Amino acid sequence: MSETREAGALILSQLEMFNETVKLYEAVIQPEVFESMEKLVIEATEGQGWIGGYYESNSEIWLAPEIWNAAESSEDPALRAGFTLVNFNEEDDSYLIAALCGYASASAGFKFFIDTKAFGGKPVWNKNFQAWAEKSPKSIQNIQALGFRDLGKGEFFLPVQLDAEELSNAYRTNDFEVALEPLQNALEIIKHSQKLFDQILNDAPSNG
Repeated sequence: MSETREAGALILSQLEMFNETVKLYEAVIQPEVFESMEKLVIEATEGQGWIGGYYESNSEIWLAPEIWNAAESSEDPALRAGFTLVNFNEEDDSYLIAALCGYASASAGFKFFIDTKAFGGKPVWNKNFQAWAEKSPKSIQNIQALGFRDLGKGEFFLPVQLDAEELSNAYRTNDFEVALEPLQNALEIIKHSQKLFDQILNDAPSNG
């Protein structure tokens, strides 16, 4: 019998427990953990020329320098670029917190994204970025030196991994400071990287 069949049989034999577990996780536990993450983002950005927060509708933690926001308000931003906390494997549907703890099939972390529409559309952006990257390999290397993976076409990924046991203890005591230290460290790296990403946004579009 396959592992999937065995797991399915176990779940069905304990369906009431699994049902209550999922309901508790989605309605209570996950929102509380994301709220603690949002507080870290706000503390790291507020009054420092950055904006960020948590979109409850799609469980998205995000941040960006204010100058990357094309909208007048940070309440409903129109970001030319920014950083969002994601499961690196888009085909994996694991909970983001599980991915952050290393339980998913891929790592989680902050992805630097580009709104290519703000730069003439995807084909134009891809062409210009490639030309710039070929001229400026040192700039890419400087970003990689901070811990970012180069995903190509101007996108980068900064891995973040939490310790599941520390996160469990944090929830038990309602004190997330230690458990979320890797996230705090990533936020500091991201803020430190702004000039490098500014260079991409300012210089790459002129290479057409």
